[in-house]
Amino acid sequence: MLYVDEQKYAAFNELLKQTYVARVTQDRLCPKQEHGKTPGGCPCVQVGGDPGLPVEYRVRRVVRVENALMWARYALKRDAIRVRRSAENNRRFDPPVLSADFVGAHSSSSSSSSSSSSASPLPGIAANTNCQGQGTHFAPLEDELNEVYLFHGTFVRAAVSIAKMDFRIDLAGSSTGTMYGRGAYLGEAITKADEYAKDEPGGYYNNVSAVLLCRTVMGKFYYTTKRDEGAGDAVARGEYDSTCGDRAKTANTFRELVVYDNDQIYPEYILFYERVYKAMISNTPSPALHLELPTYWTNCYKALEGDGFNDRFDVPDQTLAHLQRLVDASVQGQPWRVTGAQRVENAAQWQQSLDFRRNLESQLAGAACIPAEKIEHPEPPTAVTTSLALGSLHHHP
Repeated sequence: MLYVDEQKYAAFNELLKQTYVARVTQDRLCPKQEHGKTPGGCPCVQVGGDPGLPVEYRVRRVVRVENALMWARYALKRDAIRVRRSAENNRRFDPPVLSADFVGAHSSSSSSSSSSSSASPLPGIAANTNCQGQGTHFAPLEDELNEVYLFHGTFVRAAVSIAKMDFRIDLAGSSTGTMYGRGAYLGEAITKADEYAKDEPGGYYNNVSAVLLCRTVMGKFYYTTKRDEGAGDAVARGEYDSTCGDRAKTANTFRELVVYDNDQIYPEYILFYERVYKAMISNTPSPALHLELPTYWTNCYKALEGDGFNDRFDVPDQTLAHLQRLVDASVQGQPWRVTGAQRVENAAQWQQSLDFRRNLESQLAGAACIPAEKIEHPEPPTAVTTSLALGSLHHHP
């Protein structure tokens, strides 16, 4: 998982604007905890209510997921659906999903239809550092397979866990029910996904919500305007690949889009954002969010307080190569060879480092530290040696 360049946040904010629909369902919980689940939403979440429906969502951090194994499973599943439905005239989304225009405008220039022979074994993300796309955020979609980008809202740490370890269909509906059977429920509108996005009151992610922006292959979907808890059975029999429950048509809410195999979803981005209410509209953006733990940690989704982890992990060969370059740049004379390394993930030690950083920021009170090149030294360096070496390793997408 990699941080996306903050200069690209404007595009993701535009995506949130284009997928905003001013509607409320009973699944949007009362922010004041004064009302229970209310059909159509309680008065506190209505447009014009107090605090009302958020009028805007602003990105605080975007993380791109680059997981070769998850992508390989997704690509294989997409290939299987392509073969199985090759002779069928699959129903298309009418109207197109809300993200369609934005994704089309920010996709690489290659054809929107690709064959299985051209499908990349790596994440097919044009903005991926492992790919060649320039100035784009998405690789083309296979429209004939109803491949689309959809949102999935959940608890902020759960979003990071899913990006790290994939969806768990067996847990589907554990908190909100299963209107169309046990599956992964996704939405085309950010306002729909936001109903299930939960922050961490009093914790590190207080007032920070998260949704997964998922590349999803719907294939041949079962279309219905009614509640049907047996919809997944038709998919299990091979008659369909997914479900589109069109509640927008019958209840004036949202289309429910459901898949029953986690390999049909690739969680490509995590969008961490803040809700903006009418009474608090400001043109001053909040500072970019830094996740509590490094995204490359195995424990990155856990909480420092409570989980208390202390683990060590052998690093892969690619990381060893990076460490070797760091050592080569830092050691003069006889070369040193890195033969092995472990990554330490210690909650208590990381908490201490965070506390020290906060205290230092408080003491500086906005003042900048003295640059390394200005520190008195017999031979003033231009920068800390390790910083120069790390700068040559980093690619800023």
